[in-house]
Amino acid sequence: MSELLQRFDSCQNLSVKFDDDEEDAGRKTPLTVSRRSSSRGGPTKRSSSRSGMPQNLRPIAEKRVHAPESDWIRNAFLAISPREELFLQRLDGDTDFVDLVAIRNTGNSSVMFKIKTTSPEKFRVRPSTGLIGPGVTESIRVYLQNEYRLSAGREKFLLLGLETESTSVEQFSDLWKSAPAERRVEQKLKCRVNLPAEEQNGAAVNGHTTIEKRVLQDQNLSLRDEVERLATGQRALMWAIGLLFFIQLWLLLSDRSSATTLAAAITALQEAQLKSNKGEL
Repeated sequence: MSELLQRFDSCQNLSVKFDDDEEDAGRKTPLTVSRRSSSRGGPTKRSSSRSGMPQNLRPIAEKRVHAPESDWIRNAFLAISPREELFLQRLDGDTDFVDLVAIRNTGNSSVMFKIKTTSPEKFRVRPSTGLIGPGVTESIRVYLQNEYRLSAGREKFLLLGLETESTSVEQFSDLWKSAPAERRVEQKLKCRVNLPAEEQNGAAVNGHTTIEKRVLQDQNLSLRDEVERLATGQRALMWAIGLLFFIQLWLLLSDRSSATTLAAAITALQEAQLKSNKGEL
């Protein structure tokens, strides 16, 4: 019986361990490494030890941490899963949507991480900063608040990883600025929300409505620009007509003045000729 138990124990798969106590949003100390070795003296393996993981998230965390190689993207000293996109879903008993990001430290130094998002008011990230020891995998929970579910598809996350000897996550920004490029990693993640069918239709309708509104706004702007252009042309035409009117009036007055002068000259010439004729007589 003892031999059978030993064989069974040696064949057990590695799994992620979780504690029941809730954690702070930011972790200041390295994660505890969970080690499990086979009874036959096989190599020791590491997996992440997470505290405060809700019970309904543990299967997702297990799946994420033990995802196939194709689901991971590898950088200089980090492996990250998912590769490109978070798939936020609503679990039983929750109103918010959630997914997990697994970060594995594949280097020989501790890695400090920080996650940023385009709309912090829509998401809760736990932990949003922390420190990961060599060979350790950290599971990060990303919650989308339910009221933002229809607009989250265009949001993005930026994961920053930094190789450092420091343990003070409060100094992350300063450490990041001063660190060389080879000790920094950046990874962008998009969002996709798993909505119920009826809400997907609503989201599609809302999306079409938004597109139609944008088209109408663009058309209104185009019409407004055209009206302004026509108004500008009309003002220029009015100025031109006014200028032509004044030029014509000036020419008319000039012609009248010239005619009067010519008539006066002719009259003077006639009078002079009459005087001359009288003198000859």
